[in-house]
Amino acid sequence: MNFSNLLYLLEKSLSNLIGNSRSLLLEDMNHEFLTHLRQSFNPEKNTQSDESITILDNIKPTEISLQKLEKEERSNSIKEPKQIAPGEISTIQPKKSLTISEAGSIDSLRLRINDCTKCELSYGRKRIVFGQGNQNAKLIVVGDFPNEAEDQKGLILSSKEGMLLVQILQSISINIESVYLTNIVKCKPELVKSVPESAIKTCLKILDKQIELIQPALILILGSTAEKILNPEGVKGVETKKYRTIPIISTYHPSQLIKNPDLLSKVWVNMRRIRQFLYATSQE
Repeated sequence: MNFSNLLYLLEKSLSNLIGNSRSLLLEDMNHEFLTHLRQSFNPEKNTQSDESITILDNIKPTEISLQKLEKEERSNSIKEPKQIAPGEISTIQPKKSLTISEAGSIDSLRLRINDCTKCELSYGRKRIVFGQGNQNAKLIVVGDFPNEAEDQKGLILSSKEGMLLVQILQSISINIESVYLTNIVKCKPELVKSVPESAIKTCLKILDKQIELIQPALILILGSTAEKILNPEGVKGVETKKYRTIPIISTYHPSQLIKNPDLLSKVWVNMRRIRQFLYATSQE
C-alpha cells in the first residue's frame, strides 16, 4: 500500500468513525495531524525538531488482519479436556494451585486466569480480554477495559477504537504486530464510569506479570482508568516517569479521539515522543 492510499484510508476511517454529521469539521480539525503524517513518512523533509530521526527498517506500516489475530487467539485457547476412563481415575494425582506469580510465559499466564472469578465483573462478561500481540515487544499498549465488541470476541482490535489505534501506530511506522496490547482491566464493566476497585486490584496483578514476562522498553498508557493507576500524576507525553522501572508515556484513548477529534494534534506530539524514544533505545 502506498502512502497516498494509506492517508486516504485514514481520512476515510476517521470520517466514518465520527459520523456524517461532523464530517465537514473533520478536515479542518485533522489538518495538522495529517500534515504530520506526511512528514513522518518523509523524515528527510521533516521541518520539526526531530528531522534527523530515521525510521527503523524493521518497523514498517502494515495492514492488520483481524482474521489472522482471531486465528492466533483460537490456537491459544484451552482445548476440550480429554475424556478419562473410569479405571484411570484412581491414578490421577491432584494438581497444585496455578498461581499468577508462578507463570513462566504469557501463554501460561493466560491459562491461569482463563476462568477467573475473583471479582464481580466475571458474572457479566462474555470473554476475558487478556491481551494479544508480540510477546517480545519493545512497546506495550495498556488501555482501560474491554468494550462491548471486544467482550464479544475476546480481542482488543475487534472495535472501531482498535482500528483507529492501528492507524495511529502506523502513522509513526510502528507495525501493530510488533507491539503487545492489553488493558488494565480484563473484563467489561457494567458501567463505564464505575470500574470496581476489586477488579482493578485483581487485574493489576495480571498486568504486572505481563510486564514482567515481556520486559518492554516502553509502556504506552491509553485512557483515564489506566492513567490513574499507572501514571497518577497524569502528565501526558513525559517518558521520564516510570512504572515498575519501565518508562511510560500517556496519551488519549481512541474512544476520546472519536468524540473529540481536535485532540489528534496532541496525540501526534505524544506519538512523536514514542518514535524518538524507541529509536534512541534501539541505538543503545
